Amino acid sequence: MKRTRLRVLALLALLGASCGWAIMSLGAQINGWPPAIALHGGIAAVVAALAILAFGYRVRRYQRDAKWVNPMRAALTVSAAQACSLTGALAAGAYLGALGFALTALGFALGALGSPFMISLRWNTGACALGCLAWMVAGLIVERWCIVDNSDDSSEPGAGATA
Repeated sequence: MKRTRLRVLALLALLGASCGWAIMSLGAQINGWPPAIALHGGIAAVVAALAILAFGYRVRRYQRDAKWVNPMRAALTVSAAQACSLTGALAAGAYLGALGFALTALGFALGALGSPFMISLRWNTGACALGCLAWMVAGLIVERWCIVDNSDDSSEPGAGATA
């Protein structure tokens, strides 16, 4: 299994940002106001980040204590960590695109930059973006924790593989 590349995460975040901006723009054109964003997405992202960190820590602890690691558990954990990092990048990009729209275009166009709805929208969107960034970072951390050193089995010294 190959490690997650930062270029892929950046492209997913850019794709998510463009979609987030487009959804907010479309909602503002149709309804006059952008769609409301609640904190549920950010809370769910933080819970998912904590869950993947808990599963990854178990694999790391077994490796560090030189105990036998169930290869299926390690493989499932690293797969889940990659999924978390990719999904977190996409969702964080979407929330950052929505935040960019809320901070720039709508405030200038409607003159409603200081309305309670817009203030709440900016805070909620920013908090959700931070939660999704934490989800992405947790996935990357757990992916690093699940690296298995195969230097004894390979001809190259220090060659490592992801579980």
